[in-house]
Amino acid sequence: MMRSTSSTVKEAVAKVGKETGTGRFRIDGFSLLLQKQKEKESIRSGPIIEIGGAKWDIEIWPAGDKNSREGYVRAAVCCTSSKKRLTASYTISVLNAAGEISLTKEDSAQEFSEKTGWGWSDYISKARLLDPANGFVHNDVVVFEASVTVVNDPVLTGAAPVAEGFPPAPETELAVNLGALWTSGRRSDVVLQVAEEELRAHGQILAARSPVFDRMLSAPMSEAISGIIRIPDISAKVLRLLCEFIYTDAIQDEAVLNEDGMLSELMQAAAKYDVPGLVRLCAAKASARVRVASAAEWLMLASQLRAEPLKGHCLKVVTANLAEVQATEGWQRLTQDKQLFAELGPELLDHPFSSFLALQALVLL
Repeated sequence: MMRSTSSTVKEAVAKVGKETGTGRFRIDGFSLLLQKQKEKESIRSGPIIEIGGAKWDIEIWPAGDKNSREGYVRAAVCCTSSKKRLTASYTISVLNAAGEISLTKEDSAQEFSEKTGWGWSDYISKARLLDPANGFVHNDVVVFEASVTVVNDPVLTGAAPVAEGFPPAPETELAVNLGALWTSGRRSDVVLQVAEEELRAHGQILAARSPVFDRMLSAPMSEAISGIIRIPDISAKVLRLLCEFIYTDAIQDEAVLNEDGMLSELMQAAAKYDVPGLVRLCAAKASARVRVASAAEWLMLASQLRAEPLKGHCLKVVTANLAEVQATEGWQRLTQDKQLFAELGPELLDHPFSSFLALQALVLL
């Protein structure tokens, strides 16, 4: 029997995203360490990866553990801090003198909790590791690299009507493929150094999507020569989100866009690296989150970044609730910035929602 043409079909979507982080553990004087270490003794990098609300390190047993075959090195990835159980896949690699992956092992998704780890008891034999022909050791230095990919909890979006016969368009194949290229780091030619982490990326994609990265990677800039871009001004988490958008034009983890602090940081990073699509996305999300308590803070940011739709919305909230807004810390910071406040003064007074109280507040200042 056919459904009535007046019926409405609703669809709810559960989206499962993932995050990937990469860290390196450089061991200088590896041959000396082999002489010193005994079976079951390990050396740890300390936390070098921070994703999924957890911290991770690399742990190496130069003489193996109780399950290792004679003459083998054990390598593992360990979760050092986490408030919940996580599902994650991981790889451990050994880099050559040029920083390229010479050996890698990959494991499927495993369950991690705080102070648990997974790895290989027979990761590599010491004979193979130390053989100069293999290029694993250079000037008695060995560099291990680990990548961890955390599968996030499903994010459910509320049911919304859809037109019958026209299901929502799936994520484009291009975005899926480029997203996989970003998370895997395959064929990367650029290293982004942020805090204690190194993220592998692709110069052509960064340059095509960000004029700032384009300038950095243009000769004769040092970044173009070395292939290393140092990012001192944003966190590793924000940089990963910025790159995710650069590659896919989307942010999978909606939760980060529902947190004022992270949303503000991401919006500022997008503006700094001239990724306007991400600025617009953050501004749209911020508009839905502006409240009396945060209106002045968002107004300052929107003004500084010239995000006009967000700025207009903030002006509306501020002028309609001026007495309450004046009691917030954000308003105090706004009035202390004399230049910005002077620029905003006429707009506050001319706004349709402005009042005598707004005029009085400006005159008193």
